[in-house]
Amino acid sequence: MRAVLLSRWPLAGAALVVGALTVVVAGVAAAPDVRTLALEVGVLGWALLAVAVAWRGIVLTPALVGLGIPTALLVVHHHDTASMIVPAAALLVATGELAGWSLDRRSVVTEAPVLVARRLASTAGLTAGAAAVAGGVLAVSGLPAPGGILPLLTGAAAVVAIIALAALRRW
Repeated sequence: MRAVLLSRWPLAGAALVVGALTVVVAGVAAAPDVRTLALEVGVLGWALLAVAVAWRGIVLTPALVGLGIPTALLVVHHHDTASMIVPAAALLVATGELAGWSLDRRSVVTEAPVLVARRLASTAGLTAGAAAVAGGVLAVSGLPAPGGILPLLTGAAAVVAIIALAALRRW
């Protein structure tokens, strides 16, 4: 049983590394007036992610919300940071998938190698899909349309809500 429990730690470590990259990308790319807030909330989200993968899986949802807020701030202040929204969104999805996979590996039932390969392909596909969707939304947002700050704030709230719902689907 000890070997089974240890098998989830590489995934937990990968989730923490990708989560840290998410914070760095979104925090550094954030507009100067919200950079400190983005980094502080991102670090708090990363700390919650560490608690989630190491001890209490129930904390994964607040962790992903904390990691998603800096990305949402990129969306709100996207005039100079538009090129960083796509990688930040992809990293955020990869973090959630890796963390969820590490929590799934807490089971005493081992995964067959073919299932591991499928899960890895699924994670890579979801990450690429998130990048494609973020790029598409970014391209559409550049089109002339009536509105103002309200559609932007609605989109940022939708990003955080989708991440929270994706995290809740497992736990």
